[in-house]
Amino acid sequence: MGIIASNTMYNAGATGPEECEKATEHIVLCDTYNIPLVFLVDTPGNLVGTAAERKRIPTKIMVWLEALALSSVPKITIIIRKAYGMAISHMCGTNCGPDFIAAWPIAEISFMSPEAAANVVFFNEIQKAKDPEAERQKVIKQMEYASAPWDAAAKGVLDDLIDPRDTRKYIIDCLDVMKGARGNFLSKHRLQNWPTGY
Repeated sequence: MGIIASNTMYNAGATGPEECEKATEHIVLCDTYNIPLVFLVDTPGNLVGTAAERKRIPTKIMVWLEALALSSVPKITIIIRKAYGMAISHMCGTNCGPDFIAAWPIAEISFMSPEAAANVVFFNEIQKAKDPEAERQKVIKQMEYASAPWDAAAKGVLDDLIDPRDTRKYIIDCLDVMKGARGNFLSKHRLQNWPTGY
């Protein structure tokens, strides 16, 4: 299988232009040779700023999403820690066609980190509070609770919550289910004419 995972020791796992290109090329390679893809999600989002924009980060994110959408090999997503913002999409989140999506109990699923989200969503309430810092800490706790995987699992967004020690078995079981259902993992090869100079 092909594995796409964030390196949290580099830029906290945020994806920049080079990471987008590498992931896109890996998706194309795996789809070309009928290799199932596994996404291990631990990313706070995409790199932003002038340097990333000069390297066309928005285009590279869209190209990654296009390759993901066109790929037809089995795709399994495991959210192991942070899954924030648009980054969950290009790591084969629920809106990008995973065949199976699961999370570890420590996963955090949100539009941004609880600390930043509290400032965005509850800015007015924090400013009006008698003790703004105490109110901020209170809403951060609320956002942390809301970003835990339990609500996503209850709403059917996740297929399963798994013990980290069972990750390998979960992936093997998913591949076993899909082997017969997906024609022995044969791709439809929609990426066979993929451009090499994007």
